[in-house]
Amino acid sequence: MSLAGKKYAQALMEVAMEQKVVEEIYEQFKMIMRGLRDHRDLYEILLLPSTQTSEKKSIIEKIYKGQINGYLYNLLMVVLDKNRMEDLKLIFESYRELYYDLNKMVEANVVTVVPMTEDEKAALKAKLEQRTKKTVLLTTRIDDSIIGGMIVYLGDQVIDGSVRRKLSLLKNELKEIRLQELGVN
Repeated sequence: MSLAGKKYAQALMEVAMEQKVVEEIYEQFKMIMRGLRDHRDLYEILLLPSTQTSEKKSIIEKIYKGQINGYLYNLLMVVLDKNRMEDLKLIFESYRELYYDLNKMVEANVVTVVPMTEDEKAALKAKLEQRTKKTVLLTTRIDDSIIGGMIVYLGDQVIDGSVRRKLSLLKNELKEIRLQELGVN
């Protein structure tokens, strides 16, 4: 994560906390990032060095002025003035991290081969919440390359219970046994 992204996010969070608009800014920032993701052409224009800063600011003004919190709007203007538009995603990710910490939340991304039932999701969510003492925001994804089992990405932790990993460990153990038999190890 970029240092600049963290600094901008921290400054925005401090103001948001003072003004008691942390949730509002988070939701609006999330909407902006979704919009830029869905409208790649707009995002590319905002990133282009050949596009004048005044033109970029005019675009943002037409879309967001009066539609989003003034502090978030001002952040967008500062980001454009400082030619930091490429850091906007990092700023958002840092703000989201601060928001999650403040609200005792953590993301859990679960990868399985087959879709999980609602009961399985609820049970896993409850176990993860018990483990972390935080509210877990659970998302699931299907990936048949893991062969079976599941991988849980919980904040900055990885819990890999996939068959693919177990086979890889077994393969390494078998190599070690073979090397020991040959007297190499």
